[in-house]
Amino acid sequence: MSTTTITPPVAASAAAVRLVFFSPTERYSNIIDTVEPDGRGKYGGQTKAELELVYGPLEILGQEDAVSRVEKMHTKEPVEITKERFWHFLEVLPPCKWSHPVPGCEAFHVSERITYSIVTWCVRIAERYFSVDCSDKLQPAQVVNLVAVKFFPQQVAA
Repeated sequence: MSTTTITPPVAASAAAVRLVFFSPTERYSNIIDTVEPDGRGKYGGQTKAELELVYGPLEILGQEDAVSRVEKMHTKEPVEITKERFWHFLEVLPPCKWSHPVPGCEAFHVSERITYSIVTWCVRIAERYFSVDCSDKLQPAQVVNLVAVKFFPQQVAA
């Protein structure tokens, strides 16, 4: 009598980490190409060394890690803007998540992305106007709070 041992397959999610050539430099700060099993880029067919001649030092990262680093590089602190700039952002493209989450406040984000999930949010608190580059996954009330904490800390409840 013989016995057969069955080995379960490796989970697809554990084996399917997509690697990318990532440029951490200020100039490019993005994914340059996807790494194929032979170590070359998927789209350009170039090796890491060949790509570094054009883009400078590169790192090989998992795609999710690379996207996270790019988003972190493009997330900015809130800044005060003019009323005219606020209205320009409101009228140039249809606003996303436009709401009045708190009396006397409104917030929306521009539909065009800066990169991945990073967008420009615009906030009005009373008669002052602000913008902040951060995730589109936030809700307007959260973005109003980010601005309030920086510009009106004495009025923000702890």
